[in-house]
Amino acid sequence: MIDSTLKVYQMFGDDYSKEIYGQRVLYSLTNDDKYIHKLVNDLEPIRWLRKKLRGISSQNVLLYGAGFRGQRVSQICPDLFKGFVDGDLKKQGKLVNGFKVYSLPEVMQCFADPVFVISNKFGVEKIESELMSCGAAQKNILNLGEKMTAFTAEQYFDLEELKPSENEVFVDCGAFDGDSAFAFMKWCNNHYKHIYCFEPDKKNYVLCRQNLSEAISKEKCTVFNKGTWSSNTELSFSDTADVASHICDDGLQRISVETLDQELLVKRNEKVTFIKMDIEGAELETLKGASRIIIEQKPKLAVCVYHKPEDIFTIPEYLRTLNPDYKFYLRHYTFAAWDTVLYAIP
Repeated sequence: MIDSTLKVYQMFGDDYSKEIYGQRVLYSLTNDDKYIHKLVNDLEPIRWLRKKLRGISSQNVLLYGAGFRGQRVSQICPDLFKGFVDGDLKKQGKLVNGFKVYSLPEVMQCFADPVFVISNKFGVEKIESELMSCGAAQKNILNLGEKMTAFTAEQYFDLEELKPSENEVFVDCGAFDGDSAFAFMKWCNNHYKHIYCFEPDKKNYVLCRQNLSEAISKEKCTVFNKGTWSSNTELSFSDTADVASHICDDGLQRISVETLDQELLVKRNEKVTFIKMDIEGAELETLKGASRIIIEQKPKLAVCVYHKPEDIFTIPEYLRTLNPDYKFYLRHYTFAAWDTVLYAIP
């Protein structure tokens, strides 16, 4: 394994990717969150936050929101904060990750010139209004949640080395509600030949078709209510009607799965230029079912490599065997251990 890992390491196109690869390998081997925290500390939103705080004289910095996002931020950079502020009475007075949760009136009474870092994704305008009505200075309100949301919205398409080509054919494995298809359209400025979406969850499939109805009506998009795999068969499936729907042995539903080679190459003789995969652990099997496309057509790839501990080893190694001329890049997009994407650029 060491030999193949070193060969994969040498295929990365920049030092940042190599750093992410090292941290993910160590996390997979140890399951120690410190490696994810180190990785996340280098994300653009955290760098932005540290830079903003260096320009503010007050050291009384509090995280607004003791929910999941706030907790993750407090774990990643505990050196920045004095505590949480949260409107939930059940949380107030308690410790979360070693930090006390204050009510807003408490903060305004106990801390001089407090600085508030908002971690929430929703309701930010209301939060900002509440803070200012209680006497917080607008310059002391930092919207980290907005920065993080904007950062994650660029997932799969923000890599500088990833350039649109003529007649793009985009394959979205794990299409959910069509969000990645829309991001693709924006990325290529709507200059594309066709989009193929694969979504096995029935509710997500219906929503995806509704959202992409304009492109479908123009015969620029095809949405399949099926999954992707290394063979054409039926598999058990857990249909949670969200981003976590996945193939599993104990799933209550049965779904059809097909290889990309069969559906796009054999049936349609399509020239694929870009494949995105976020399919809850089915990435490697799907890549096996797209081996001809990858070898013969050398499409750009954006593949999630975090669903299984072994993904960080097996997926880049498999791609290396199919096309040793690919240049690899890694990027990470959340405050947690998920959403690490491997890019393969021909």
